[in-house]
Amino acid sequence: MIRLLVVDEHPVVGEGIRAILDDEPGFWVETVTDVKSAGDALDARPFDVVLCEIHLQGQTGGLGLLRHRVQGRAAFIMFSGYAFPSFYSEAVELGAAGFLAKTALPQDIVRSIRTVARGGKAFSVAALNSARAARRRPAKRELEIVALVAAGATNAEIAHRLAIGLPTVEAVLRRLFDRYAVPNRTALTRVANGEGWLFGLSPSAQP
Repeated sequence: MIRLLVVDEHPVVGEGIRAILDDEPGFWVETVTDVKSAGDALDARPFDVVLCEIHLQGQTGGLGLLRHRVQGRAAFIMFSGYAFPSFYSEAVELGAAGFLAKTALPQDIVRSIRTVARGGKAFSVAALNSARAARRRPAKRELEIVALVAAGATNAEIAHRLAIGLPTVEAVLRRLFDRYAVPNRTALTRVANGEGWLFGLSPSAQP
């Protein structure tokens, strides 16, 4: 019997996974919709696999759950409708056993869960290639500045907002331009959005 915990903000997703597995022998499924409930379930009962959405509670809460629970008994398969390179790379770096797109076919979902339950890995070649190609994520302060740049703030506004000096903002941006080989703020924003660094963030809710 494979004991599976499905963590997704949308109950219909969890129930959809349950419906898929109802037709398969050897599964016991529990569904929850938030990080706290997932933690409570993992504390209360043994699970073999956790199928966990990355986007939880308005941010990448699923990766936070993985970070704090990866040393436990259950193996994690991360689950997302977004193919950001940073999602793949963080899932791999944090110790996930697999990654599934929300467009995955039912048979692929079943196969991945069974593989991971046996101690295997369930990453597609494309997911691993994307993880390897992901750019280095900015540090916390750097990302705060990038988020404000993406929101259209001037350097002076960023300095005021973060209570730092204007020369510091300018120095950070020059460093980021050099690191990511981009010529300007627009190109830096494009890279940040493409990598998924700004997913779930806003200028008023910084990392």
